[in-house]
Amino acid sequence: MLTKLCILLDKKLTFHQASLLQGVIMEKINPVYAEFLHKKERHPYSQYVFDSKWIINTLDKEAFDEIAPHFNEGDEITLKHGGQKLKITGVQIENVSIRELTEDFYTSEAKNKFAVEFLTPTAFKSQKQYVILPDIRLMAQSLMSKYAAVLENFDGADTDALNELTANTFITRHNLRSVVFPAEGQNIPGFVGNISFCCKGTATMARYWQMLLKFGEFSGVGIKTAMGMGGMKLG
Repeated sequence: MLTKLCILLDKKLTFHQASLLQGVIMEKINPVYAEFLHKKERHPYSQYVFDSKWIINTLDKEAFDEIAPHFNEGDEITLKHGGQKLKITGVQIENVSIRELTEDFYTSEAKNKFAVEFLTPTAFKSQKQYVILPDIRLMAQSLMSKYAAVLENFDGADTDALNELTANTFITRHNLRSVVFPAEGQNIPGFVGNISFCCKGTATMARYWQMLLKFGEFSGVGIKTAMGMGGMKLG
């Protein structure tokens, strides 16, 4: 089950404070589960701040059960640096089952044009370098790897499928700007904004893109999605 917790706060925050909110999650959850998360390369949750809302996405039942009960209307949270106190004024929950996501792949109309909004600073890493443009291959590889790790217990992307997606997908329009994301004592370069792209491959490939992008609304895309980067929305 994929679950989106939309947490409404009494004070406005920006993505600059998102990594502090990850700290709040780590402080509240069971220490044993926190240690488990620290050891995982890919986390079963993502979180980010956008439009004055704190979004926590959980990608499996265990993550939801461990995280969600700690954030309820009326609760107060404190940011570690500066001691700012925030009150939760409401919590909205959205669920999508894996079955629904899979059924949609087989039954949905094969639309081949997509629009994606990058809500929070997004970046990729390739050959130990930050990539601060929405490279189609890196975007597909990120989403495929996250999907496989969470839902198929497999770390990595299917190379043949990745090659086919990449060869048949083209960015048609973009409206982007560069930003930096503060995390772990450094400023990570990234981008926010919108892109449109077209898949000129088979209907199956188009439906695959649609499934990956819907999944990406929960997993995030690119690096450091547990810290607040890579929040995205399918248009």
